[in-house]
Amino acid sequence: MSLLSSLLALISCGNAAFTDLNADDFEEIIKKKEIALVDVRTAGEYADGNLRGAANADWLAGDFLKQ
Repeated sequence: MSLLSSLLALISCGNAAFTDLNADDFEEIIKKKEIALVDVRTAGEYADGNLRGAANADWLAGDFLKQ
């Protein structure tokens, strides 16, 4: 659940409003809109399990902004 919360927070960055979604609502939204789903956990955490179609960009990596 924390991964979903993190992703939703990133999606809303730049927007004045934040929408809290449950898993079913989130799934519906990502089906309807063209979005980039980015998992910002470490590569090891990402390898342990991730959302289908999510790209991995390690927030803690020194080259994060280049990813």
